[in-house]
Amino acid sequence: MKNALKIFNDYVKKYDLTDKEIMKKYHHSLRVMEIANKIAISLNLSEEEIELSTICGLFHDIARFYQWTKYHTFKDFSSIDHGDYGVVVLQENHLIEKLTKEKSKQEIILNSVKYHNKIEVPPMDNKLVLFINIIRDADKLDILKTQGIKMDDEKIVLKEDLIASIFKKQVCSNQLIQTDTDKILKHLSWIFDLNFTYSYLYLKKNNIITNKFHLLELYGENKEINHLKNFIQENIYEKEKNLEVLEKRKVIIC
Repeated sequence: MKNALKIFNDYVKKYDLTDKEIMKKYHHSLRVMEIANKIAISLNLSEEEIELSTICGLFHDIARFYQWTKYHTFKDFSSIDHGDYGVVVLQENHLIEKLTKEKSKQEIILNSVKYHNKIEVPPMDNKLVLFINIIRDADKLDILKTQGIKMDDEKIVLKEDLIASIFKKQVCSNQLIQTDTDKILKHLSWIFDLNFTYSYLYLKKNNIITNKFHLLELYGENKEINHLKNFIQENIYEKEKNLEVLEKRKVIIC
């Protein structure tokens, strides 16, 4: 793991480390690395698989540094898909070869980077999907904890398209996100795309969903907010219960 950290740090040093946006992504990468490690441990994976998950977490956003420097935005739809371009960065800079010579491990790292930000993971080998989902969860958990924690909107406006996505149990589209309220709704929709018991325990431990609704409720009582809150809480309970049963049977959700 020390080698992976050195490779990562050597690459990031090519960019302006005085830029606060660059440093945000640097520290985000380290936190996702740690969360991915804990998810892998919770699944009783082998030491080798735990280390591989940790490496995938560290490198998942490797394209963000180029993206910000080149386009001054983290919006993929107005610049580049940072998952797809992450594969380019790993290959063109020979980082993937420095990380491991084993083709099977390279495949896992490249696919974890490529698909960590996609709306859905396409059908593929179950082992690949396992690692991809570990990184997808770890990424979301860090964002849920560190972003969408303040509200600068003058009033709450719950966009119909976003609310409709949530009640359909779908992840909200990034292209609809403009306000702080929109961001919170997008974050709430992510509960339908978490894959492991650890992830739901993380939400509880850090009071993440409670805090999101607290922000919405600061602007007064709203029946629609209450309805949404009950719906989210019911679905978290149901998803967590189902995952616990499946993981006890050693069936990984992919």
